[in-house]
Amino acid sequence: MFELEDGWNRLTSSLGVLSEISSTQWKELRSSYRQPSRHYHNLKHIEALLGHLEDCHLVTDSKVVALAIWFHDIIYNPFSSTNEEDSANILANFAKATTLSGEQQKAAVAYVRATAKHTPLTETLDERLFLDFDLSILGSPPSTYQSYCKNIRAEYHQVPDKIFYSKRKELLLAMISKPTLFWSDFGRDKWQEQASSNIEVELNQITSDWN
Repeated sequence: MFELEDGWNRLTSSLGVLSEISSTQWKELRSSYRQPSRHYHNLKHIEALLGHLEDCHLVTDSKVVALAIWFHDIIYNPFSSTNEEDSANILANFAKATTLSGEQQKAAVAYVRATAKHTPLTETLDERLFLDFDLSILGSPPSTYQSYCKNIRAEYHQVPDKIFYSKRKELLLAMISKPTLFWSDFGRDKWQEQASSNIEVELNQITSDWN
């Protein structure tokens, strides 16, 4: 937790955000991502994406991408259709307190909005990389992917198994029908092969258990 808070403080300091504003926003971020109902969309998810950002040297504006990472799931209700828009609006308001240019602010907000359909809105490489970071869990090692599946199920614990797995199967089939799950060469090279394998295994398990 301390490392995340320290990283947030470094980012906001580099963006000229007043310490009081930065501290208030940090408390809101921490509170949102630590909600008990968040089994996957939590601070570990943010930490993972920030790690990918640090490891990827293709990003041209790391501060914009970092802000998009921090805010993209600040609002998360599994049964809401406006999570991404609501999160983008909070980012747009916070971005006014930074030294980012208007174009940079618009880019960060657009990146968050793009997670609604995981389709780029700006066609920049930074946006494609950000979207790929967000789906990188799909290309994780099998044991990590299995934990992800359990955590997603826990976030929808109110939904009966048969309904949940029927909808989950629809989602997975839609994913594998695409030419690729990832928008950048970096993402495709790093995660596509394992993601396809993971999804196939999950689909087979769902079919076996619920058909």
